[in-house]
Amino acid sequence: MNARFALFSLVTLASACSTPALPPAQDAAPEAAARPDVVADAAEMDTGVVPSMDAAAPDVVAVRDAAPDAVADAAPDVVEEEDAGPETGRVLLFALDRLTIEPTGATTRAGFNLDGIFSVAGTPRSCSQADFASALDQDQNQASAAVDPMTGRSTGVSSPCAVGATCRGGVDNVLPAIADFVGTSAGQDVRVNSQRMIDSGELAFIVRISGVDDLMNDPSVTMRVYQAFPTFSTGCTSVLPDREYAIAQSSLVAGATSIEQARFSVRASIVGGRLIPRSGSTLPLPVAPGVAVDVLSTILRANVSETALTSGNLGGYARGSQFYNAVVMMNPTLAPLAAIAIGQFVDLEEPIPMPGGAAGFCARTSRTPPEFGNLGIGATFSAVRATIAMAPTATRPLGACGSM
Repeated sequence: MNARFALFSLVTLASACSTPALPPAQDAAPEAAARPDVVADAAEMDTGVVPSMDAAAPDVVAVRDAAPDAVADAAPDVVEEEDAGPETGRVLLFALDRLTIEPTGATTRAGFNLDGIFSVAGTPRSCSQADFASALDQDQNQASAAVDPMTGRSTGVSSPCAVGATCRGGVDNVLPAIADFVGTSAGQDVRVNSQRMIDSGELAFIVRISGVDDLMNDPSVTMRVYQAFPTFSTGCTSVLPDREYAIAQSSLVAGATSIEQARFSVRASIVGGRLIPRSGSTLPLPVAPGVAVDVLSTILRANVSETALTSGNLGGYARGSQFYNAVVMMNPTLAPLAAIAIGQFVDLEEPIPMPGGAAGFCARTSRTPPEFGNLGIGATFSAVRATIAMAPTATRPLGACGSM
């Protein structure tokens, strides 16, 4: 296993956006008209995927998933949502303080059911990867008696269930296996390294929840997520509450005049004290200095209070072909190794399966270039209360925590 490819995997799938001035990549692969998104609550399924956003940041190459005969449509800077009227209520700000990738042997995993299938070994359309149960969000599980054994899909009304012998999970998440692979192949501890980047301030995210009228049950709030820079220069070994961060300009749409014009902006509800977005959005991940790919349909759920986000569940998917293109861009000689490594982790077809839809593919390594399905990604997280500087910034303040 070449160390450069191992490092690529490490930075891409574990560091979760270590360089704030990175835009989402423009994805030129053909999209299904509507992709299944995660279940927003026990009675609601969102099927729209927020497309990638264009960004104007210097010295960044957006990796494109150039499928044969694909036509790239220009993605808008803002995805219009239904207007719920002027927001009232409080604004809560949180800084990510922990990101945890579970061990491979864990009986449950973070993430979401991204394809609507509750896969076990041998389930069609599963890329030979079994799904996992969720301990954080029971609506990602289904009573076994209500699952079609041939297709792995629900046969009736959703019936979320707690983890157990009669409950089948649908979570798509291969990140723990990838982390183990990197560790054994290159001696890189993905889990330790990702947390180190958060603790040092090299990696910083701000979650902003606005329009909060009730912390237990609120039918309409807005969640925005930003990459950010610490403005402080001491205590750079852990994330502490109530410290200030500057929003990264790259997290805002082109020409933004307000931090409310965030690239990652979704409507959400608070149900029983848990923040539940109604749809997913796109988060950019760096795969190497100056190169970015997208994690699509990213959902962040968490229990919310005045001071913290707890029991956080983060999930989404990334295109295997984009990862392959990134490796080849860094070093063309790694192409055969990249094809093998990426192909073995694909757990979602391309396009992601839809009820009644035609079969997609998991990997086509005999083609030139090879083509791949998608990688389910998930991690748990928490966040502490934070404040933000008055103005966004394009670069990290000189000498601030996280400086390389």
